[in-house]
Amino acid sequence: MPGQLRDVDKPAEGTADRIAPDVRTMGEIETLGMLHLQASLVTAAMGGDPEPHLDEAAEQAGRLADAPAGTSILRNPTFGPANVQLWRMSAAMERREPGQVLALAPSLSAEDLPAEGRRAQYFVEIGRAHAMKRDYRDSLYALLRAEHAAPQHVRNMVHVRELGGHMMRTARRDLTTGISVGWLSGSALCLCESSTAARSRTIRCDQCI
Repeated sequence: MPGQLRDVDKPAEGTADRIAPDVRTMGEIETLGMLHLQASLVTAAMGGDPEPHLDEAAEQAGRLADAPAGTSILRNPTFGPANVQLWRMSAAMERREPGQVLALAPSLSAEDLPAEGRRAQYFVEIGRAHAMKRDYRDSLYALLRAEHAAPQHVRNMVHVRELGGHMMRTARRDLTTGISVGWLSGSALCLCESSTAARSRTIRCDQCI
C-alpha cells in the first residue's frame, strides 16, 4: 500500500514542479494549487509531512486575487484560501490527529467554501475527528450537518457509512438517549444545548443558527 500511494503522489508532485515556472493565469494557479493539495493528502496518508505542499498551495491561493483571467478553459473555482484550510483538516485527519482537525475547524466556516460538496466535507472531517476521540454524540451532529449540506455526496461516502455503523454498534445507548436517530436521514431532533461542539460553536444545527 505505501508503494502504491507513493506512485500516486509522483505524478501530482512531478507535474506541479514542471509547470510551476510558467504559471501566471487564474486557471493555471488553480491547477497548480490543486496538484499540491492532492500531493499533500497522499503525503499525509503515507505518514509524511504534508505542510510543504499545503504551504505552497496557500501561497498559490494568495496569488489568485491579482492573477489575470487568461483564456484557459481549465478552471477549478473551488480552489482558494478556504479550500486550502479544508485540505489542512483532511491531511490532519489522514495523520490521525483529531485534535488538530478540531483546532483548525473554527478558523473556517462552511459558508466560506464555494461548493456544497466541500461544505459537506468540512462537517465530515469534524465528525471523523470527534469519533476518533470517542465523542460519538458530537460526531453524529457533525455528520448530520454534512448530510444536510450535500446529501447526494455524503450518502455515497463509504467511510461515512462505515463510521455511522460503527457508532451505532459501539455507542448506541449514548447516541439514542433523547434523540431519534435515522442514520443520516435528517430525522434527528436538535440537542444543541447538550452538545459540546455546539456550545463551542464548532457546529450548530440549522434551527439554532
